Amino acid sequence: MPGDAPLNGHQPVRRRGAVVTVLLSTKMCVPPLRPELVARPRLAEQLSAGLSRKLTLLSAPPGFGKTTLLAEWIRTADENGAVPSGVAWVSLDKGDNDPTRFWSYCIAALQAAAPSLGSAAGMVLQSRQSDLKTVLTTLINKVATATQDSACSTPRLVIILDDYHLIQADSIHESLAFLIDHMPPQLHMVIASRADPPLRLPRLRGQGQLTELRTDDLRFTPEETAAFLNDIMDLQLSAGEIATLEARTEGWIVGLQMAALSLQGRDPERTFAFISAFAGSHRYVLDYLVEEVLSQQPAEVQSFLLKTAVLDRLTPSLCDAVTGQSASKVTLEQLEKANLFIVPLDGDRRWYRYHHLFSDLLRRRLEESHPDQVKALHRRASEWYENNGLLAEAVGHSMAAGDAERAVQMIEGRVITMMDCGQSSSLADYLDGLPNDAVRSQPWACIARAGALAYAGRLTAVEPLLQSAHEVASGLDDSVEMQRIDGHIAAIKGYTALLGGELKRAIELAQEALDLLSEGDLLPRCFAAMTLGTSLRVSGELEAATQAFSEAIELCHSPANSYVAVVCLCDLGAVQLEQGKLQQAALTCQKALQIGEQYSSRSGRPLPSTGYAHGILSFALYLLNDSENAVQHARLGVDLCKIWGRAEALVDGYTYLALALQAAGNMREALDTIVQAKQMASGVSSWYASLIETFEIRMHLGQGNLSPALRWASAQKSKPDLSGNPDMSEILTYITLVQTLVSKAWFRSQRNEMGCEHALENDLAEASDQLQNVIETIGAQGRIGALIDLLVLRGLVLQASGDTEQALAVLEQTIGLAKAEGWRQVFLNKGQPMRELLSLAAREGIETDYAKELLTAFEATGVSFSQAASRTTPLRQDLTEHLSRREIEVLHHLSLGLSNKEIAFRLTLTVNTVKKHLKNIYGKLNVHSRSRAVARARLLGLLHEPAVDRSLATGYPYP
Repeated sequence: MPGDAPLNGHQPVRRRGAVVTVLLSTKMCVPPLRPELVARPRLAEQLSAGLSRKLTLLSAPPGFGKTTLLAEWIRTADENGAVPSGVAWVSLDKGDNDPTRFWSYCIAALQAAAPSLGSAAGMVLQSRQSDLKTVLTTLINKVATATQDSACSTPRLVIILDDYHLIQADSIHESLAFLIDHMPPQLHMVIASRADPPLRLPRLRGQGQLTELRTDDLRFTPEETAAFLNDIMDLQLSAGEIATLEARTEGWIVGLQMAALSLQGRDPERTFAFISAFAGSHRYVLDYLVEEVLSQQPAEVQSFLLKTAVLDRLTPSLCDAVTGQSASKVTLEQLEKANLFIVPLDGDRRWYRYHHLFSDLLRRRLEESHPDQVKALHRRASEWYENNGLLAEAVGHSMAAGDAERAVQMIEGRVITMMDCGQSSSLADYLDGLPNDAVRSQPWACIARAGALAYAGRLTAVEPLLQSAHEVASGLDDSVEMQRIDGHIAAIKGYTALLGGELKRAIELAQEALDLLSEGDLLPRCFAAMTLGTSLRVSGELEAATQAFSEAIELCHSPANSYVAVVCLCDLGAVQLEQGKLQQAALTCQKALQIGEQYSSRSGRPLPSTGYAHGILSFALYLLNDSENAVQHARLGVDLCKIWGRAEALVDGYTYLALALQAAGNMREALDTIVQAKQMASGVSSWYASLIETFEIRMHLGQGNLSPALRWASAQKSKPDLSGNPDMSEILTYITLVQTLVSKAWFRSQRNEMGCEHALENDLAEASDQLQNVIETIGAQGRIGALIDLLVLRGLVLQASGDTEQALAVLEQTIGLAKAEGWRQVFLNKGQPMRELLSLAAREGIETDYAKELLTAFEATGVSFSQAASRTTPLRQDLTEHLSRREIEVLHHLSLGLSNKEIAFRLTLTVNTVKKHLKNIYGKLNVHSRSRAVARARLLGLLHEPAVDRSLATGYPYP
C-alpha cells in the first residue's frame, strides 16, 4: 500500500468483501502559511475584534484571499492571545451538501480542536432525516460544558467553514442558522464564502452579532500591492506600473498573482505593454493569464497540470498513477515553490489541491485540448482509489469515466458490506447515475439497488430488481457466478420476507442463501445467518436463533468486519432479552459498543451500526427501570441509525426511545416518538406497522388513556391464534388485548359502573383460561421476558375477577422469575392495579423485599389517590368529603392543563357537564379561575405535586 496517502492518521484498509472509509483529515487542517505571504495586520485586527460577536463573515468573489487571510490570522495573531487556542477548520466541497457528511466533518473538527468534548460529541452526527435540531442541541450543550472558563473574555473555540458557497442544501443552511442562534458564548463561527449565505444576516447585524469583511475590505491596498509585486515577487516595477496594475485588477489578489507570474522572466521592454493590456472581466483575464502561465511552463509541467486537473486532491502516488510519471512528489513541491496555484492541505505536504478557479480552468483546458484523455485519466484515478480502499471516490471517478460497468463491478460482492457499513444511501446515489435499462441489464447492479432499497425499507421495489437479476444471471455461462448471484438474491429476499412478517419464508430463504453462498462470500453469509437468526427469534425458536447468531459472530471476527460483528452481537442481545437475561443482554451490548470504539479509533469516525447496540441496551435499561440512562442511549441509537440507513433499526430505535421517555415521565414526546416509529414502520410493511402499534396502544394505557385501546381492540378482526407456535407479533397483540381488558375492568370497578357485568366477567374468565394456556406455550419456548409479562397480566385478571388468593400466588411466581435479573418496568407499566396487588403481597409477607422495592419504584413516579388520602389534614379531609369523586377527577385533569373539551373526552362527559363540575369546584375551593383552583388544591394537598402527573398518566386508567 502506498505510504504517502494517510487518511486521518491511519492507513486505509481494504480486504476482500470489506471496505473501510474514513473522513479526510486534510479537510480539517488549517492551510500552512507561505513564505511569500503579505502581512495584513489591519484585517487580522478586525477578525480578532469580531470574536465578541457570534459570527464573522468573509464574503467576496473568488481570489480575494479569504482562506489565506484566515490562515494568517490563526497562525500569527495567536502570539498576543487574540485568537483562541481551539480552532476547528473545515474546507468544504460540493460533496458536503449531504447533511450527514457536513456535520460529521464539523463535529470531527471541533473534537480535534477541543478534545474535552469527549467521545459523546463524536457520536453526534447528522442524518438525512429531519431532526437536526436535536443533534445540534446536544452539540451545543457539549461545547458549553466542555469549554467553560470564567477567566476567559473571548470564546475558547472557533469553527471556520471555508468555501461555504459550495453548500446548497437548505437543510444545512437551516441547521447552521439554528446553531448560530443558540451558540454558547464559548464558541465563535467564521464563514468564508463567495456569496452571502442564506442565513438571518440582517437580524444578526441588527443585534450587533455580525462582523463582515467584504470585497472592499479584502482588496489589496496600494501598499500591499507594491509589497507583493516588488518585495515578494521581485518584479522591480515602477510606481506608475504598480498603480496601473493595481487599478486594472482593483486589488484582486489572484489577478495580481497571475499577472506577476506572467511578468516573471519577461523582457522589461514588454512589461509596460503587458500591464497596459491587462484589462477585461475576471473570467477573460483569468483565461488569458492561465494561457500565459501554462505556455511558459516546461512541457512536462504543463502535462502534469492538465492530467492532474481531474483530481479534487493531489498526493504523489495518486498523481503518479494518473500521469504515468514517477516524480510527482518533486513536481508538487516545485509547483508549490513556484506559487503555481497549489495549496498544501497538511503540514507534511503530503496532500495538495489546486486553487478552485485554477482547477476549473485546467479542466476546461484539458477538455478543449485533449478530450480523448479525460476518460482514461478518470479511470486511472478510479483504480488508485479502489486499491487504497476508498470505494466512494473510486466509483465516482469510474462514473466520470463513463465506465458504468466497472463501477458496478467494484460494487460486486460488496453490496452487503456497503449496506452494513452505513453506505447504503451512497450506494443508491451511485446507481442513480445509471440509466434504468443499464441497471436491469447487469445482475450485480440490480442486486446493489435492491439491497439499498431493502435497507431503506422500500420493500415493494425490491422484488422486480431481484427478478431482473435472476433472469440476466440465468443466461450466464458461468455456473459458479450464477450460484453466487442466486445466493445474494436469496439473502436479500429473506431479509425482505422477515420485514414483511413472512417468517417461515424468511427462514427458508436465509437457509437457501447459506447453502448457495461459498465460504469466500463471508459477509453475505453473515447477513443471511443474521436474517435466519432474527426470523427464528421472532418465531420463538430461541435456541436455534442463538446458534445462528453465534455462527455469524464466528464468521465476522476480523476487525475489518467490525460493523457486522456489532450487528451479530446486538441480535444475540435481543435473544437474551427474550430469554429474560437482562444483565447478560446489557453486557453483550457493551461488548458491541467496545468493538465500535475500537473501530472509531482506527477510522476516526463512529460506527453507525452501534446505533443498534445503543437501542438494545436502552431497552434493557428501561426494563431495569433505569430510565435516565435508557433515554440517553436511545437518543444516541436513533442518531446513529439514521446514518446507518437501516429502516427497521431506526424504527426499533424510535420505539425504544418512546418507551424510555414515557418511563422518564416525558409523556408528550413519548407519544410523538412512537407515532413516528409507527409511521416509518408503515412504509416498510403492514405487519411491521401492526407490531409497533401494539407498543403505541400499551403506551396509551400506561398514560391512562383507555379510549384508543378500546378502539384498537374493537378493530381486531380476530384474536391471535396461540394454539401452535405464536410469533412475536401474535404474542404482543394478545398481551395488549388482555391489558386493555384489565384496564377496562379496573376502570369500571373504580367508577362502580352498572351494566354489562356479566359480559365483563365472562371476558375475564376467558382471558384467565387462555392466559394459562399461553403461559405454558411461552414457557416451553424459553421466552422468559414474555412469560413475566403474561404472568403479571394473569395476576391482574385474577385480581379483577375477585380471586385475590390466586392473584397473589401468581404474583409470587412472577416475582420469583423477575427478581434475579431485576425486572421492574413490566410491573410499573401496569399502574395502580399492580400497585395495590403489590401492597397486599407485602402485607401478606409474599416476596416482601422485592415487593417493597417495586413499591418504592412506584413511589418515585408519584403518589396515588389512596395514599394521598391517608395523609390528609382535617381541612383537606373536610374538602375531600365535599368534593365528589368526579370533581376530584376533573380537578386532576385540570392540573394537567387540559381544556374543557379534552377533559370531557377523557372522562366521556359532555363539555357542559365539565363546566358544571368546574363551577362546583370553584365554589367549594372559593376561587374564580382554573389556575387558582389548581394552586389552592395543591396547597391543600388535594393534588399531587408536579411529579404526580407522571403517576396519574402512568397508572390510573381513565379513558
